[in-house]
Amino acid sequence: MAFQEGRVYVVSDSDFTVPSHHLTSILFVLSGSSFPLSEQDYPNLCILPEEADAADVFAELQEIFLLYDRWNQSLMNSRLENASIQSLLDLTDCVIPNPMLLIGMDFAIIASKKLNMWDLEKPVLGSSENTRDIITSLKQDPNYEQAFYKTGYFYYPGNEYSAPSLCVNIAGGGRTAYRLLFTEGGVPLDDTFGFVLEYLAQMVTHAFSTRLMRGHTSSYSLHEVFATLLTEPNSDYVKVSQQIAACGWPSSHTYLCVLIRTGLIDQKNLTLLSICNYVENTLPCSCAVEYKGNAVVYVNLTLNGTSVEEIAGKA
Repeated sequence: MAFQEGRVYVVSDSDFTVPSHHLTSILFVLSGSSFPLSEQDYPNLCILPEEADAADVFAELQEIFLLYDRWNQSLMNSRLENASIQSLLDLTDCVIPNPMLLIGMDFAIIASKKLNMWDLEKPVLGSSENTRDIITSLKQDPNYEQAFYKTGYFYYPGNEYSAPSLCVNIAGGGRTAYRLLFTEGGVPLDDTFGFVLEYLAQMVTHAFSTRLMRGHTSSYSLHEVFATLLTEPNSDYVKVSQQIAACGWPSSHTYLCVLIRTGLIDQKNLTLLSICNYVENTLPCSCAVEYKGNAVVYVNLTLNGTSVEEIAGKA
């Protein structure tokens, strides 16, 4: 019978000859005999040692197909059930056991698994002293900046602070908004798993389209109050004062307001959210909100217990 595209053929006949025309969508696995052929001459040819039994090879290949079929079905079920993006990464552990991360281009962490090298307790990578160096190095890394414009899977070599990874960019609003990646581990960072990562990225894109994702919103109502105060000049200041007091910041306390202007690198990398989170984790009793591309930080000096000079030193 004629060879069919998209198939894997296990061959044990030593007289087998490769078709004259290259069938690039077919993989031939030769085993159980001695073959007068070379893998170097045929990109779709895999020659196993002569002692490899063809029946055993077939059974092993069948297990691989079943594994990926079960994985694919689990991803489909996850989307039908409107499960979280985190569940997609967890379900992928059976085929990609490596540490994995889905991160926004503003370094907001959407989902992750097995990533112990970074402090992921905070909703934004770079929100603490432990991860500030990582974010700074990425923002200044030309390889990281160039990766912003890549399509399909690609290899990122890493730098002094971050590990090499295999990545796929995910678009949002006509530009790269997220990056799905995995670092070194049980499977190599090569072309084979690049295609797998691309397929997973499609599932993640679908999850974003349904708006069912694990978000990282501000946990304090103070953020909403101060954001309203900045954006609505006609706000009722008596009401605002009452709202702030209800959050434990009464008018009898002393406060400091700081404007942090972002630079070109921060604007290019959309890292304003990271800056706000970092400031809040560095300065106790502070609330940082985004305003016109900059960060406005309110500090309760009474609760903080420090002086303006000490805070200026930290900045």
